[in-house]
Amino acid sequence: MRLGITAALTDRDLAPAVLAVAVEERGFDSLWLPEHTHLPVREDTPPALVEGVRVDDYKRCLDPLVGLATSAAVTSRIGLGTGILLAAQHDPILLAKQVATLDHLSGGRVSLGVGFGWNRAEAEDHGVNFARRHDVVDEHLGAIGGRGLGEALPRLRSCLEAAGRDPGEACVVPFGTIADEGKLEHYARLGVDEVVLRIRAGAEPAVRAELDALAPLVPFAATLEQP
Repeated sequence: MRLGITAALTDRDLAPAVLAVAVEERGFDSLWLPEHTHLPVREDTPPALVEGVRVDDYKRCLDPLVGLATSAAVTSRIGLGTGILLAAQHDPILLAKQVATLDHLSGGRVSLGVGFGWNRAEAEDHGVNFARRHDVVDEHLGAIGGRGLGEALPRLRSCLEAAGRDPGEACVVPFGTIADEGKLEHYARLGVDEVVLRIRAGAEPAVRAELDALAPLVPFAATLEQP
């Protein structure tokens, strides 16, 4: 099993390229960056914060594709992914060009993780009808060659088989996980390929310390066998 890292980086944190080098040096397999273009001042409800996520992660979030481009330039091995990119808020043709360019320049290391978004005002500022955002994402992914995923592994594998695809070739990646050995063993039994661990963004010393604490999980995960 492979292990990746995700963090919501802002202009007040360490730079994506610095984090990418630290991730690669410690043997992790991938780096994933999230997306929020802004936090509208007229928003009536507070952000959906979870442990370790700050309001600034929505207000000051760095653009993931630009951040990953800088990361690609200073690394050679790790995968580079968006986790997640709000596809409804992008022109699909321009997005396809950006992702294809990044994938080409990084040597084929890019994974495009997409989502629908929870912030109605943010979506509407992009001209997206919030009630139709799921349909918009489906349309945009269809235009750039993407497909949606099922909610559970058995359903996903059934859909793949029905579409004439080999379920064994699909890569399943639980994202933003707070992991321990027991959870990784559980994922391995389910046939999961890669797990992306969430860390807190911040100043470089604190982020490096958290990566160092998680680094022992890398060789442990490598020993886990899928069914």
